[in-house]
Amino acid sequence: MKIHSPSLMLLSSLAALGALSTGLNAEESQGKVKVVLVDHVTIIVTDKARNDQQFRLSEHAKVLIDDREGKLADLKPGDQVAIIWNQRDNRKIASLITCKKEWLIGDGRLSPLDLWGTPLIARTGR
Repeated sequence: MKIHSPSLMLLSSLAALGALSTGLNAEESQGKVKVVLVDHVTIIVTDKARNDQQFRLSEHAKVLIDDREGKLADLKPGDQVAIIWNQRDNRKIASLITCKKEWLIGDGRLSPLDLWGTPLIARTGR
């Protein structure tokens, strides 16, 4: 059975969907969701260096959760995300947020706890 690294899957999804970004100078960031402010169309993410970054979603931003279209409100604190964004008027404007919550492996599922060193825990069953 071949198991793919969750972080590799996240990066490959991000690269494949990078074309959705609205500008040529798009940047990408990764981290854990700290706060989702739905009313302000804003998300705060803590990166690997433990720095908080704030992103406002563009009008046409996409949120993809497990390769399916979702909403900003579907993201929860602790979720691992990758964000494609552009700098505009001294703000980070996100055009794409991807989140992987589950990976299928055989008949069971793996749920990520932390892609930065904490092992993944396997659950069997449905």
